[in-house]
Amino acid sequence: MERKLFLHLFLNISKLLEDRIREDLDPMGIFHGQGKVLAELYKNDGMTQISIAKTLGISPATVTNMVKRMESGGLVKRHSDKHDDRVIRVHLTKEGNRSAEKVIEVWENIDSYIRTLMPETDLESLHKVLNKVKFGLGGADEGCESGCRESVLQS
Repeated sequence: MERKLFLHLFLNISKLLEDRIREDLDPMGIFHGQGKVLAELYKNDGMTQISIAKTLGISPATVTNMVKRMESGGLVKRHSDKHDDRVIRVHLTKEGNRSAEKVIEVWENIDSYIRTLMPETDLESLHKVLNKVKFGLGGADEGCESGCRESVLQS
């Protein structure tokens, strides 16, 4: 039997998921990366751009550019922190809040579909194995107490 690289399977699944998410979010005018930011702000409105970057594991410059576009689109507003004018906090607008709810609904629908593909025992085993891989590659362990990135993307 030919040895196949797991990496190819992971990359293929990742691309399929991104394509599916993009297919569902594009008609709403929401880009995939924006969906992640919207969902994080929905959970924790008023995050700083730095905290968004750390939570999502992306560069602060990427967050800055994304937030600027989202602000132009009426999804978010940036405000100086009440206690420190150097700190900029990002808040969802009403439209941003509605968009975040749609993003989360899309994610939940995809997750529900994936859960129909195999029995619960297989899903539990898959979850454990994927978390081992994630942790082994340097990702946050779901059960860790300090230094964890708390995110709506972790579930």
